[in-house]
Amino acid sequence: NGKLFHGASNSAGEIGYLKIGGSATLEAAASVTALVKAVAAAKNVPVSSIDGKKIFRLAKSGDSIASTAIDRMIDHLSVGIANVCYVLNPEKIIIGGGIMEQRRYIKPRLIAALQHKILPPVFSHTYVSFARLQREAGMTGALYHFLQQRKEGVL
Repeated sequence: NGKLFHGASNSAGEIGYLKIGGSATLEAAASVTALVKAVAAAKNVPVSSIDGKKIFRLAKSGDSIASTAIDRMIDHLSVGIANVCYVLNPEKIIIGGGIMEQRRYIKPRLIAALQHKILPPVFSHTYVSFARLQREAGMTGALYHFLQQRKEGVL
């Protein structure tokens, strides 16, 4: 109905805390931070010497360590998205954040992973999209929510 679902303690939708195996959370396993740490460890270089953009450049140029780390991140992300699909059965999943600047690289791999993790009747009714605002999507959504609450007299 055009409104956010907050949940009993105002923590609904915090999917970053979903457990995706063992004690790993979606945020810890499928974030750029996790990607950078994994590649830095595999290449035995300081974390400060590498970033997400460099990892994608390496992967696109054939670096197997970077490609494998990205594939692992996408696999973790697809597990989290599949869990959300089974619980909420959303019509649309919108993915945001700075990493989504690489949507041309990520999207086909993510769609393929989701097709393996989500049953066809569910997957065929779920549209996966990337936020047009990319890294600004979260802050824009927070501002919108604040303005809605203010308009409704909650704040």
